Formats: sequence, C-alpha cells, structure tokens
Amino acid sequence: MQYQYNTPEEEARLLYVAMTRAIEQLIMSCDRSSEFTSRVELALGKVV
Repeated sequence: MQYQYNTPEEEARLLYVAMTRAIEQLIMSCDRSSEFTSRVELALGKVV
C-alpha cells in the first residue's frame, strides 16, 4: 500500500514517529529505491 504525503519533510516526520515507537527492534523493507529509502540508508549509516 502506497501513501502520498505532501512533502519529504512530512515523510521524514512520520518515519521518525514510527521509528521511535519501536520497543525492541524495527524491521523495514521496500521493493525499490527512492529518495526516501536513500535518506533512511544515510541515517542508518550515521547510527550503525
């Protein structure tokens, strides 16, 4: 199911909210690369 949000900033805000709700682990998947997934990969590289 794909959702369309108005701005990349809104997508980032919603991702932050979702990720901070994870208690023990967070599993994410996607079927193709996008600007959004690139931003997630960049953020993960800074954390890991």
